[in-house]
Amino acid sequence: MHAISRRGCLLLAPPALLGALGLGALWPHASRGAERTLAWYQDAAPPRVTLRLPEQPVRGIITIGIDVADEHDWVIESVDLDGIALLPAAGEHDVDTAALPDGTHVVTVRARDRSSAANGALVQGTFVSRNSGLRLELEPQSNQVGQGQTLVVRIRTDVPAQVQGTLDGSPLWFVADGLLNWSLAGFDAMTKPGQRRLAILATDDLGNRTEATFDIVVTPVRYPNEEIWLPPSTSGLIGSNVNAQEIARLDRLFAGVSPTKRWHGVFQVPVPNPIVSDFATGRSYNGGPITSRHWGTDFDSPIGTPVIAPAPGVVALAETLAVRGMAVILDHGLGVFTCYYHLSRTDVRVGQEVQRGDRLGLSGATGAVTGPHLHWELRVRGEAVDPMAWTRQTVP
Repeated sequence: MHAISRRGCLLLAPPALLGALGLGALWPHASRGAERTLAWYQDAAPPRVTLRLPEQPVRGIITIGIDVADEHDWVIESVDLDGIALLPAAGEHDVDTAALPDGTHVVTVRARDRSSAANGALVQGTFVSRNSGLRLELEPQSNQVGQGQTLVVRIRTDVPAQVQGTLDGSPLWFVADGLLNWSLAGFDAMTKPGQRRLAILATDDLGNRTEATFDIVVTPVRYPNEEIWLPPSTSGLIGSNVNAQEIARLDRLFAGVSPTKRWHGVFQVPVPNPIVSDFATGRSYNGGPITSRHWGTDFDSPIGTPVIAPAPGVVALAETLAVRGMAVILDHGLGVFTCYYHLSRTDVRVGQEVQRGDRLGLSGATGAVTGPHLHWELRVRGEAVDPMAWTRQTVP
């Protein structure tokens, strides 16, 4: 069978007939043309538009990508960003996000094909820009601290950030916890009351920076006084060069800051014995004036009482000192150290990791003492603070 129009134009005929007429070579072209014409009429599928946008927050100049695919010819009718027209073309578009407000932005692309139906496509996508400095605040409980106490500096930001800071020029070591960054600072009992300057620099992952300063108030705390009588064999050690050298050596140790926080929860008291001398008590030696404050807490501990670790740590010192006697010092990380003095025996070695409740040694009466006891001391960034406060509440 074959079909011929009344005008004599060939509409459709089998290949054999076309060959007989000498038109066989035209058949493939005619067939493909007919198929294209039919597809042009029947196409109901819109162009496939792919919008390539940043998945993470961005700053500065970024590139937006637009790809279009369709079996027929197509045209980009419009491209707009937050309702503002951009060049209506596929490919890559550079956008300076510094000219945009911070936040979420919408990109809209409209395209259509050139089929008889003029099928249209609308594609939208979003990205987030952040070019301004981040917001930060000092949490209210970080505004003041008492003499002899531990200050937890809490800085909260509106986006995750790396926080650096100084307190009266001394660097702080901050730990990130989501939108909160915290650091510890110690104030010994002889710190002068008044204002201290906290300087903060916060940097987000895009490089945006914010600087701020805050006033920290050190409040006065009243501590008791006591008189200490030392035997002639040890009384001369307190103000001696030997003690000064010992203090200097320990200060160098306490200045170290290991980056890992090893403790968690409240600290346990190292011995289950009564306190005989509180932290920060003013001391007069052998009837003289008050010349110093007690930098630890003394427990009435008979010789041989087991002394345990109050929290996980690493042994930073385990040896006999001239004034402090047989001693163990634990590094709990982030500049926090605890000290155990006047022991009769040590059961740990330098570098050893200990857990809460592990035995460090036995109490004794070595060094400059009036009798058997345990001196327990806690240092934060080199400053002696009340160790018993850490047994009553979790720090930070």
